[in-house]
Amino acid sequence: MRVIKSDGRRNYFKQGFTTILEFDGSLKDKRMRSRVTDYFRARFGPTHDTYIRPQSNEHWRAQFYSGNTRKSKIYLRDEAEVTLMLLTLEQ
Repeated sequence: MRVIKSDGRRNYFKQGFTTILEFDGSLKDKRMRSRVTDYFRARFGPTHDTYIRPQSNEHWRAQFYSGNTRKSKIYLRDEAEVTLMLLTLEQ
């Protein structure tokens, strides 16, 4: 897992998502991605509301890819959420 401070060239920057968690295709990163995704779903809910009108979550977004060709990413608004997540998952 790699933490990236986003800038204007990255997706979702204009919507206020300034921190990116990037996962490659290794088995270790796939397991970590699963744990991180479960954590953010429990904390903020799903990335999209799929009921009457689909709306994106205002706290986090995700781009997941299978295989080793592309890197999966999780976009966050607040950089402090990364620290809180790492401390929570470490226990």
